[in-house]
Amino acid sequence: IQSLVFLGEERVEFICPHQLMGPRPWAAFLRKNERFDLMATGRAVRILGHAMSGMTTARSVEFTNIPAPRGTNTNYPTLLGWHFEDDNGRQTALILNLTQSRLEVNIGELPPDFPQQFQQTVGDPARRTRNNDGVEIVTGNIVDENYLIFLPYSATLFFSE
Repeated sequence: IQSLVFLGEERVEFICPHQLMGPRPWAAFLRKNERFDLMATGRAVRILGHAMSGMTTARSVEFTNIPAPRGTNTNYPTLLGWHFEDDNGRQTALILNLTQSRLEVNIGELPPDFPQQFQQTVGDPARRTRNNDGVEIVTGNIVDENYLIFLPYSATLFFSE
């Protein structure tokens, strides 16, 4: 989340996750004797890396009629999205559903040049995973859809081939 929120701030030139290893659920990696396993944060950072790799521009994707976050002192959207492009016109996008609810978005809300194919990674952000246990991967194409479903706690990478 912080990486995408900071992306919209002109003063930020470099970001680094502050808790790379440690206890769940906040660490990017779980410390293991035999190897390191990715936690939800680590998976999200990897997906963000795929989305941003080689890209030179970024713009936020805004959504309407999306519920506000629960609790107090929060001022970020529950459906957070960024659209990336490189100098050759290749595009990617990343949309995060930060809620425990399934969110539905009208395709008409997306920019007209939005990438058409997607891979959605879904999983409990506090669950310890190993070898993708408990992680669901959904793939598809938005060409023939009217609505796009963002499953709870999902990170959706959009791309064009």
